[in-house]
Amino acid sequence: MAEQQIDRNAVVALLNEILETELAGVVRYTHYSLMVFGYGRIPIVSWLRGEATTCLSHANDAGEMVTHLGEHPSLKIGALLETQKHGIDDILIESLEAEKPDWRYTRSCSIWCATVRCSSKSTRAK
Repeated sequence: MAEQQIDRNAVVALLNEILETELAGVVRYTHYSLMVFGYGRIPIVSWLRGEATTCLSHANDAGEMVTHLGEHPSLKIGALLETQKHGIDDILIESLEAEKPDWRYTRSCSIWCATVRCSSKSTRAK
């Protein structure tokens, strides 16, 4: 397979944007978990805290990729939406709206990761 050229600056910019977005997710889901109250609270809070943990893991992965490329991970945090509505339905709707931008990253990162893996394999084989 022919080695593909990647735009290193574009990749780092995208990875830093992912890092910032995921860090915002950590704050958002932690905030939501603190706002849930009432009967049946425990499993909902547990799920929200799990989502915060997942976002932190994704942020770490993106930051590691930036470092792997010899660049500096962003210290910024993505946009945070606060509607002042804290019912479970409102929290879930806000969560869905906040996750929509992340969907476009999935394909971009999959393509980039496949490119890096392929080029790493060809380098090791030499």
